[in-house]
Amino acid sequence: MSYASRPAILALIVVPVLVACGRRDDAADVDAGDVEVDAGETDAGDIDAAAIDGPTIDAIDVDVLITGPATPFDVAYANAWTFRGVTGAMSQSIAVVINPTTGTEPLDLTGFQVVSVVDDHPQAVFQFRIEVPAAAAVPVGNAAGSLSPAADTHVTPMVHEPRTDTDAPSLTMEWGNLTMAVNATVNVTAVLRNGSQQVTLPFVLTLSTSGIGVAITGANRVVSVSLI
Repeated sequence: MSYASRPAILALIVVPVLVACGRRDDAADVDAGDVEVDAGETDAGDIDAAAIDGPTIDAIDVDVLITGPATPFDVAYANAWTFRGVTGAMSQSIAVVINPTTGTEPLDLTGFQVVSVVDDHPQAVFQFRIEVPAAAAVPVGNAAGSLSPAADTHVTPMVHEPRTDTDAPSLTMEWGNLTMAVNATVNVTAVLRNGSQQVTLPFVLTLSTSGIGVAITGANRVVSVSLI
């Protein structure tokens, strides 16, 4: 159909509508010439595809490949520390992984991993690592993990389940680049994941110029959450 034939057709459409609404009863008052269709205004070439194109999604930023076991778990760990006049680097095994009595199947830790570790200190570096992976699945109502003597004092009271493996996994807190003693409070957050279950471990570290040594001053027990 040519553009030239459109005004007449539009006039035939407009007249009955206006009459039906009671607004016009004289079709002669509607001049088809008054109805203008500018083909140039609706030309598809005038639409800029870039203006309607949605945002680009980088597949790397979209975490949709969360697979593996979905068994919930707990982590009991030393969450409060005091560093007195400490410089240099050190590490300790400080956490236990628990398959609580509410579980229904063994806790397979084959895919256990540290997702991220962040801190708000401008200079020091704090890390949370899986130094030794789990040797076997943790039965329901049991725990597993290596603890340093200092961590054991605070963490063990948080764990009522028997520890079937006291050597693995070994989850360690490491720190370095403490080049000078200062008075400060440092917040560290570690995120661990096993399959589709994830747990967040917040730490509060007190740096002090008074005295010498590292002391664990508290512990906590946290529950994993499902990512799906």
